[in-house]
Amino acid sequence: MSEKYTFSKEDLAEITEIVRTRSVEAASRKFCNRPYVFFDLRKIDKALNEAIEKGQELRKKNTVINQAMDLFITFDKEQFQEITKIIANGGITELRKKYHFTIYTINHCRRELPELDKAIKAGIKTRPTGAAIPSIKAKIAESKNEKKERKISKPYKTKDKTRKPPKEIINKTMNGIEDQTETVLLKFKKRMEENKKKEFVKRMRSGDFDDMIGF
Repeated sequence: MSEKYTFSKEDLAEITEIVRTRSVEAASRKFCNRPYVFFDLRKIDKALNEAIEKGQELRKKNTVINQAMDLFITFDKEQFQEITKIIANGGITELRKKYHFTIYTINHCRRELPELDKAIKAGIKTRPTGAAIPSIKAKIAESKNEKKERKISKPYKTKDKTRKPPKEIINKTMNGIEDQTETVLLKFKKRMEENKKKEFVKRMRSGDFDDMIGF
């Protein structure tokens, strides 16, 4: 290589860290302004090659859980308080969205980091009862309303002449089913005809009928 590069111990340590968290190309871009210089340079620079290999070995251990641990372990008191607020306002789902870790990963970190677990529990305690399951509450209310409507509704056996007897309702329902069935059959026939036409055109183009017309 025509260009010469020298790296201090600090540079090599930073290269290892960049390779660990990102890639060799990223480290090369940082120190040489080009992404692929390190691939040739490491062949002649032993210290650089060792720094890169060390980063690559660490990268193998850089699982998502380790990434989460590396993040949460650096949190101070204010950051843990922010986690408590996130949990209080939106639950564990909002925490997952903010930091892009799965609930499984977050729970694993909670077992290893007492401060994180404490912050999450504090947020859970401040949440209103049932706030995490609004859909269930809505379904219960809806079910109660349906029961009330059933009690209010009048039975079919009544002197009210405006209400239709069961026979008329059944006839109307059957007529509707017959109309729908007829519509479906018409659509099916139309689709079959279109498929036949497409198949005929396809066979014409492929030459299936050449012998029949004397080609």
